[in-house]
Amino acid sequence: MKLTSPSHPPLADGCPTWLGLDNWKTLFRATYPEPILQFQLICGYKADDSMKTPDPEFMHVCLTTASQRVRNALRFEGRVVEEDPGEYLWLVASKLGFQVRAGAEKELAKLVEDEQDGLSMFLDVPPELKRLREMGMKLALVSNVWPFPMPQIFNVEEGGISVSDFDTLVLSYEVGHAKPEQAFYEEMLRRCGAHGADCMMVGDNPDLDIRPALACGLRAVHIDRYGDCRDHVSGVPLVKRLKHLYSPDCK
Repeated sequence: MKLTSPSHPPLADGCPTWLGLDNWKTLFRATYPEPILQFQLICGYKADDSMKTPDPEFMHVCLTTASQRVRNALRFEGRVVEEDPGEYLWLVASKLGFQVRAGAEKELAKLVEDEQDGLSMFLDVPPELKRLREMGMKLALVSNVWPFPMPQIFNVEEGGISVSDFDTLVLSYEVGHAKPEQAFYEEMLRRCGAHGADCMMVGDNPDLDIRPALACGLRAVHIDRYGDCRDHVSGVPLVKRLKHLYSPDCK
């Protein structure tokens, strides 16, 4: 599929009040392969070396778990703070009922460090977020994520973005729900204080970002920065860059 921006950009036909932006492959790329799968192997939970993706139950628990300290900082103070790997490991183990083996905490701490080192932001993100805000858009970061990469993502001094770039954060580990659950998108709408049609979700994954958002009444835009997605939802605008949300210029 040859990917171009739409002749009529999504924001040209009546701007919604809110723009929900996915994180992975929309704002940031991550070079560390499947950190939650690696964590599952560290834990030894339903795991073997031939696995290519995490166990769905394990994945869901990881995406919706954080210490109360981390949740409270985000929910009540709007601050993203470091999660303690040891505390997180024991929280996950208590939810899934497995024994924490010796050395697992140290291995998780190394995994967290490696994942953070492999994060990088797409170069167009800072100017385009600024432009969208100048257009009067309210922005929400809407992401399935465990708590470990977020302090690095919001580390401006090391190439990250600022919490102040967003009007609200909807992160699975603090919300307690994960995409594509309806409850996740209902919580997004509640935090935005908006009805579905007044929000537009922008993301790369049709099954996590597009179809469930549409099912909850939101508008949606599929961003495919690499042009390699073969699953396109009919009637949903397909763009390659953030600027194509408001401009048809493909240069």
